[in-house]
Amino acid sequence: MTKSFKGVWIPKWGEMILIIVLFILGVVCSSLLAGILMNLGVGQDLLMLLTYPLMFLFVFIYFCIRNASSKVYRTELSVPVGRENRSLWLLVAILTFAASFVMDAVNEAMPPMPEWLMQALSSATGGNFIINFLSVAVLAPLLEEWLCRGLIMRTLYRNGVKAFWAIVLSALFFALIHGNPWQAIPAFALGCLFGYVYYKTGNLWLCILMHFTNNFTSLMISQIEEVPDTATWFSIMPQGCYWVLFVVFILTLILGVSQISRFNVMNSQDISTPSQG
Repeated sequence: MTKSFKGVWIPKWGEMILIIVLFILGVVCSSLLAGILMNLGVGQDLLMLLTYPLMFLFVFIYFCIRNASSKVYRTELSVPVGRENRSLWLLVAILTFAASFVMDAVNEAMPPMPEWLMQALSSATGGNFIINFLSVAVLAPLLEEWLCRGLIMRTLYRNGVKAFWAIVLSALFFALIHGNPWQAIPAFALGCLFGYVYYKTGNLWLCILMHFTNNFTSLMISQIEEVPDTATWFSIMPQGCYWVLFVVFILTLILGVSQISRFNVMNSQDISTPSQG
């Protein structure tokens, strides 16, 4: 199987702290802008599209500056996902759906979601479908995977943190930025799965596809008027049918992860190379 290489700047610990500070600054600025736009009567769907990218803007600018000016790059190796590996796209998408389905049992066991949060989540998927699609299914997978897996997890691993903890810590950050336990707990589990795929394949596009699969599925289900916005598979399916599928998807996860484990890309990358310019 062929593999591709690219040069990527890897932050040091001090720079990683600065990146976290810049992200927090982005969150603050995004919240301030959201407040202004709400007072101007901007709808919730457009509000999210306009303010969400601002959370990542300062980190992205800093990364671009450092990536362009750095004299030392880490040679990054990844499994390409072209025609020769198209089955890998399907595999990770199936794994994502399976993990999301299994996590519904956890969601069902949690206390009821507060009314204000239910309304906020409902407004995030209501309104104009195209705007919501851009926010939820395009921007969120691209920006969150770039930050959580492509930057934070890779930085932790390349600075000597064991792969297990790099995956877990990046998944924890991924969970925290969702801001509430009803989203954070499933996000942590999915983040661990995304991180494992990234660790084994080195290909961030696979993680983006997985994130897209999860968000797009949720968005499409929210468009069904007969299904409440906070409904889970557990709550809308016959109990016997759910648990049969639960077992099927557990087995799917075990088999799928075993297939992913045959790759060992990031663990084989230990050489830094100077930039050519």
